[in-house]
This record gives sequence, C-alpha cells and structure tokens, in this order.
Amino acid sequence: MPVPQSPHLLHVIQGKAAYLSATLPPEIFEIQGLYTENFSTCACVVSIGKGHVGLFHLDTQSCYSPETFDKVKSTLEGIPNLQSIFVITKKYSPFLSWLPHFSRTNPFKAPVKYWLLPDSIKSITVFATPQAHTDDKLQLHPQIQAYESFLPTENLLRHPKERELMTVQILEQLFGYRDIQTTPPRLKEFLIANNGVWQAVPANNYDLDKKHHLIREELALLGKAKSTSTLMPKLTQLWASVQTKMGTCSPEDSVVHMQRWILAYTNRYDENAVLCCELKELSTYMMTYFSHFTPEDHNFMLRLLQALENQQPEALLRTATELHLRTLPKPDGTRPPCHEEWGDQLQYILQSHTLFAHYRQQEASRLLQAEKARDLYARGSLAYREKRFIDAKPFFLSSLKMQIGSQLNAGTDFWNVAYNVGRCCMQLKDWSEAIRFFTYTGTLATPDTTPQDKQKLTDMLTQCNEALASAEQQRDLTVVAKNTSAY
Repeated sequence: MPVPQSPHLLHVIQGKAAYLSATLPPEIFEIQGLYTENFSTCACVVSIGKGHVGLFHLDTQSCYSPETFDKVKSTLEGIPNLQSIFVITKKYSPFLSWLPHFSRTNPFKAPVKYWLLPDSIKSITVFATPQAHTDDKLQLHPQIQAYESFLPTENLLRHPKERELMTVQILEQLFGYRDIQTTPPRLKEFLIANNGVWQAVPANNYDLDKKHHLIREELALLGKAKSTSTLMPKLTQLWASVQTKMGTCSPEDSVVHMQRWILAYTNRYDENAVLCCELKELSTYMMTYFSHFTPEDHNFMLRLLQALENQQPEALLRTATELHLRTLPKPDGTRPPCHEEWGDQLQYILQSHTLFAHYRQQEASRLLQAEKARDLYARGSLAYREKRFIDAKPFFLSSLKMQIGSQLNAGTDFWNVAYNVGRCCMQLKDWSEAIRFFTYTGTLATPDTTPQDKQKLTDMLTQCNEALASAEQQRDLTVVAKNTSAY
C-alpha cells in the first residue's frame, strides 16, 4: 500500500504524544490522522476509541522514566469510550522487557494487543476514521497502517518548535545517559497536540538540561563541534560508554545519525552552515581515499570545493544535488564503489538539509498566515458589530482555519475565534450549528481560559439547546396541523 500523499497528518515526534477527534468541524480541519517515524528501538502505543485516536511515541529514555509510563496509563484511563489499545514494537526494542509488566498491571477496560514489526518498517499512520480494507499485510487495523518508507516532509503538519524539541529529544539519548540509572531523565512535556491544536511546551524543553552535571561535562568535551572529523571520535567514545544501556544499533550508525543533530544544535539550526560542514568533510574524505575518479567526477569535486570556499549555499546545494544524481545506479543496477559510498552519504546529507530548510520555510509561512488570519478576524469583528452576521461567519471561520493551520505559537488561544463563529450561528438562528461550534469551543480551553468565559459558554449552550428544542417542537406541531387539515 503506498504512503498516503495527503498533507493532512499531524507529525508526532519521538518521546511525544497526540490525540485527535474524528468529530472536529470539517470546515476547519482537514487532518486525517496522526503520523510517526523513526521508532527502530522505540515503542508506539495507539489508543482507539469511539470518535477518538491517540498516538504515543515512547523512546528509550522512557524505559528509565516510570513517570512517563504512569502518565501514559493515567491518560489512557481518562479516555472516554476507549475500545482498543495497541503496543507496537520491533524485536530489538528495550520495551520488550517492559511489556509483561504492562500486561500484568493493565488497568484499562479496553483490551491490549501487541504487534512485533519487522525492521523494514519506518513509519506508522493512525487514521481518525476506518480506512478501506486492503490485502496489504502492513494494514494492522482498519485505522492503523505501517509503511516501509517515510512520508514526504512537505506532507506533514509539524509543531512550531519541532526542530528544537526533536533535537533535544535525540541528543538526550546520549548526553547524560551514562548517569541515567542514578539520575533519571527529566520529565518533559509529553502531550504536544490535542484535537489538532498544538499544545504549549515549557521553554526549558527546547534546550538540553544544562543543570545536569554530566551533560555540561560532555558538551564541554565536544567543544563547538564545527568539524565532523573532530566530532566523530569524541562522539564514538561517548556512545561506547552508553551502548551497553542502549543495546541497539552499531556505534558507527548511531554516531553518524546523531552528529547531524549536534551540528544543528551548535550552529543554532543554520542549515547552510551544517551543509557546508558536512560536504567539506565528505569531499575531503573522498579526495583522500578514492583515487579512481573519472575526469567528470573530478570536475564535480572541484566545483563543490569552490562553492564551499566561496560560501555560496545555493551553488553548493545545486552542485551537491547534481553530484548525487550522477552517483545513482545505472539502468543495469551497477555503480562504481566510490559512487555507492559517495551517493549514499550525499543522499543522507541532502535529506537532512531539506528537513532543516523546511523548518525555516515553515516559520516564514506561519508568519504570513498569522497576519492574514488577524486581518480576517478584524473584518469578521467589523461585520458582526454592523450586524452583518451572515458576512461575519465566513470571516471568522476562515480566520480560525488559518490560525489553526499556522499556529505560529503552540498554545495559542483560539477560544474567542471559535466562540464568535458560534455567536454568528446563534444570531442566524442556526441552533444546531451554534451548538456544534460552542461544543468545539469548549475543547479549546487553555489554562488561561477564565471561569467567567467557561460559564458564558455554558450559558450559550443552554440557550441554544432550549431554542433548538423549542424549534423542533414547533416544527412537529406544524406538521401535525398540516396533516390534520388534510383530512
């Protein structure tokens, strides 16, 4: 089954959780489900209830954090109409040792099922509603699909601070890990999305815990980490000291994966600086250890080195992309050894650059959307004051949809916008719609929502329900009167 190409899946990064209702207003939400990836040694816990799905991506740090498991259990216990719980792992996951304990202490009324997936699986989607049945062996459930590939970066809805959250979550698998049994990892914010709205996360979750003595020492050991050639030996040394606790992939693979996030962290997420650093190291290595280049290969390398020397990001990216295309296998499936190693490394570097560039573009797009949303809200407010309720409603609706789509800042208060949509419906005597939007407004409550606002919403719902009941009663009486007059 192909990976879905819809751009309407919330991305749940490792170590985080999200919930989604199947009954969200379709005028605002086009979100079809929740998506996660990179869980080679992690576990995914999926909850499915009536009109609700949840996805917990538990990484290896959670094995040493009983508080995380307690939070997962308490969250699952609080879900109404919970029907099924699925725990999804791979054979090398340290969570396998935790599963028996989870089974024995299962406090849920819903059954718990376990799936052990093959290593080839790279991503999982949990859909808000059942999907059409397929014969694909990777369709675990009508609402759960596993894939052997990743969803394209541009097809995911991402947390405004995903870059920082992801970096910290990955780096804390190394920094301070040697001390994890005596000093368990700090308990960071777990829930990042609820009903399609990104949740506020404490500011200290966006950086490493530098109060931890070992993390400070290890960061000092690495220095500024401007060069992968000096970074790699130090990283490998650190990784070897924690590998017995991790018990997962080889130090080489792990360090290559982690160095990119360290470079991003130390270069303040400047994707061009990271690209220059990695390509410089790669070109130096290839020129040193591979002598059997063709003249065209050599010319490509000179262009790459020239772009590096001149610090021209666009020319550098263009040359690296052309070089990668050249290293792809020929129609008969063959390619020189140097092309194979070079091509694989280039692909990894370019994919990472694409992701970090996407984060930056996403920030710019959100700023533009937020500005448009403010303008639409102002136009809606003006129309409402002028009692043009039929005009005000679409302005408020469009503003709400755009604000939720951009969510420049996680934890943004959408209460007033959704509430005003309900007020417009109420003024238009569309009681069912008013009830629907007032009910949805209640799900947007934040810690800053005042008791007065909550009471005002309750009063509005009461009025609308009474008005709807009265209108339905009047309609029934009219029907009876018509039927009686017909005789």
